[in-house]
Amino acid sequence: MSNELIVNGNFFQEGLRALGTDMSRILHRPLFTLGTIAVSPAFIFESLIFFAALTLVSGSAERVLRTRVLVRTALDVEHRYRLARLFSLTVFIIVLIVGVDTAGVDLRSLALLSSALGLGVGLGLQSIVANFRSRTDSAHGAARQVGRSN
Repeated sequence: MSNELIVNGNFFQEGLRALGTDMSRILHRPLFTLGTIAVSPAFIFESLIFFAALTLVSGSAERVLRTRVLVRTALDVEHRYRLARLFSLTVFIIVLIVGVDTAGVDLRSLALLSSALGLGVGLGLQSIVANFRSRTDSAHGAARQVGRSN
């Protein structure tokens, strides 16, 4: 049988096919599960590629809006930057939600979590959220000074 494979020239093809099958089995073997999703090395790799592409698309959308569209408006540099950044974050969040939903994650649990967080903010966490907001504003103080020389 092995002589027949060598004679027919299929030995190399059969070896590659066997290697591909083993590699595919390794890459798609679940490491653990999150709810109903089996997390495998292939799933992790695909998720990283999706996240990198999402970051690039979001950043490109911000850059195009800031440098080509908003330049033609009467807005000052600070407001153009903030509007472009808000647009970029909106694109990021929408595409992330669509991607997570496409991957099979049940978004109802996220809705429950966000509603619980909203209820918590409404019932007394306003000061904590305000402190967090002021810390992020002061940490990004340089971003508010875009285009200013002093």
